[in-house]
Amino acid sequence: MTAAWRHVPHRFQDFIAGLQLGPDELREAQATAADIAGLLRSHYYTPTLFDLSGAVEWPLADHLLLGGIAKGTAIRPVREVGLLYVLPNSSRHRIQAGREHVALLLEDIAAAVHPSFRFVGLTEDASLTLRSPQGLGVLVRPCFRTSAGAVLIPTLQSPNPWRVADPYAEAARLREANLASGGKATHLILMLKAWRRAHRVSLTSLALELLVTEFVLTWTYQRRSLLFYDWMVRDFFFWLRHQTDRELLTPGVMESERLGRAWLEAAEAAYEQARVACGSERDNLDGEAANAWRNVFGSAFPDRAPLRPATTSVWRQSMPTREPRALPLLPERR
Repeated sequence: MTAAWRHVPHRFQDFIAGLQLGPDELREAQATAADIAGLLRSHYYTPTLFDLSGAVEWPLADHLLLGGIAKGTAIRPVREVGLLYVLPNSSRHRIQAGREHVALLLEDIAAAVHPSFRFVGLTEDASLTLRSPQGLGVLVRPCFRTSAGAVLIPTLQSPNPWRVADPYAEAARLREANLASGGKATHLILMLKAWRRAHRVSLTSLALELLVTEFVLTWTYQRRSLLFYDWMVRDFFFWLRHQTDRELLTPGVMESERLGRAWLEAAEAAYEQARVACGSERDNLDGEAANAWRNVFGSAFPDRAPLRPATTSVWRQSMPTREPRALPLLPERR
């Protein structure tokens, strides 16, 4: 292994491992979602209308976990679980009239799960926020199936009260990026969620996911090892600074996520700190590098590189060497 950058692999390996959810956290999230789905099933369906005997896989099941819990990109501690609940098409007429009917539908859902789950509030994207007895937040989003396999989600927006989504196309896009990059898409999303949480960055989880999958599919070192993760972080923030005001098409449908530019200052600061950290990593300045990374990712990042003997890690023996390179100028995308 090259004499330089000797702290990078273990540093990022431990950082990512510390962000990932444990089995108990996953089980709690899944059980909470299943409990809510059971209450809603009793409220909206009857056995003659909905037979659950074989409904174990989407699109047969009446609910689906959303976001990081479903895709393996949630970070600890888990603060909220996303749940997509499929309503019977017979009730769709109730929200044709717009905002008031959507609000009534959400209130009806809240009443159906009370008192097991406490009502917290409604969000602008027509989601219902609940709280479990254990204190876990749950974001319930009602929807209807379409013939094409996507879902129609009611919104509180006018004049169009519907948004189309395809959760499985989103998951397929992430899987494609992971296959092309050896799992780097998921790893980078985990790290960026730590950055977002530490600095309260105004980028949605879906926007981060779409940006990351686009980036890793074209990144020069997409098939290299953990030894290149410091460059991956730096290069992503360099690229991100040029993505302001873009509209990202969501997979499988013709909807889009508008990026805006409210996050630009945080991205600029993160790039500068990542650039400093990369220089310190090259020179094996452990403390300086750790401090710079903690300025990017917050206290979730290890404050020192872990101490491990070289003989205990098989992958270290076959780690490729690398040489410093100049970061190319990337054109701004609008």
